Amino acid sequence: MRCKALSSIKFPGNLKTIGESSFGGCSALEKIYIPDNSQLTKIKAKAFDSCTSLNFAYFGENTTTDWTVPGISISPSDLSNPSEAALLLATTYFDKEWTRTLANL
Repeated sequence: MRCKALSSIKFPGNLKTIGESSFGGCSALEKIYIPDNSQLTKIKAKAFDSCTSLNFAYFGENTTTDWTVPGISISPSDLSNPSEAALLLATTYFDKEWTRTLANL
């Protein structure tokens, strides 16, 4: 995408996938919001690559559990902390696909 002016994103609740490199290079992106009870089940690799300003990632109620990246289970407490969640998305696991299992799929 390489957008230089986008500073925040509020994803719709019915979004299921954030595509690979969707927001890669959005250097001004600071905040993302995933709403309560979101249907999001995939965040593809590098979706937030080079989002160097990302410092806040809100995972709404009922959206912090059952996330994994290959070989790693992500703690709901990490995703409940917006600054920690942003770090995980943009730095620690930015190059891996995140998946989430919803009980009522």
